[in-house]
Amino acid sequence: CDEFGEVLVKLENPLLHSLQLFDIRCIVEGGLAECYPGTITIYPKQTVDIVLTIKPRQPGILKLVGIKLQLCGVPSHFKVASSATISVSKSMPLLVLKSDIPATLSLYEGEVTELCCRIANNSNFPIEHLDILDNCSRTGSVFQYSDIPLPLLPGAFADVK
Repeated sequence: CDEFGEVLVKLENPLLHSLQLFDIRCIVEGGLAECYPGTITIYPKQTVDIVLTIKPRQPGILKLVGIKLQLCGVPSHFKVASSATISVSKSMPLLVLKSDIPATLSLYEGEVTELCCRIANNSNFPIEHLDILDNCSRTGSVFQYSDIPLPLLPGAFADVK
């Protein structure tokens, strides 16, 4: 939840004159969601794809049942041919990892090098727990790394060496 999603809707104008559609939005059931409006002009005998944006506000099942729009100032509602069900999970953290690790790195046995990675929290909430796992060695971990100060607040970053 609280992440933007997109719905692709195909609209067809079978008429001989252009149609200007305003306030095109998704109609959803079963959950709380913000549906952002779109506007488009469809020329005669044209079929167009329009992308509508939805932002679910709570976890659960969200069902897309139709679209609503305004044509010539008159609101209209249309049901979709087959409704789509979307399972909305709770907000997940978004971590961005930047590293100075080269594409290839060769070390002789016993040789040690220091590498740095920056972990940035691009989420809207703090990261309370973080596990770093490595599976590069058959005999156990070959990495030692500095502790990451937690919680990692929104917009904050930590350098791991």
